[in-house]
Parts: sequence; C-alpha cells; structure tokens
Amino acid sequence: MGLNGLAGAISTDLKDRLPGQRKTQQEKLALLVATMLEVR
Repeated sequence: MGLNGLAGAISTDLKDRLPGQRKTQQEKLALLVATMLEVR
C-alpha cells in the first residue's frame, strides 16, 4: 500500500467520521496524516 492508498483509506474513514467536512479539507488532511505515518 503506497502513500496514495493509505491516504485514500484515511480519507474514507474521515468521511464516515466527519460527514460534514469539506471534501478538500478531508483529502488534504488524509494526505498529511498518511505522510506523517509514512515518515515515522
């Protein structure tokens, strides 16, 4: 699972947990979290 795959999974989870959040915020936050996990 690459960075984009991980970000996609996180984005899906965020969508379920925070349905009112804007799509752009959700995608960028998911990418940030995935990057943080990847470099950790």
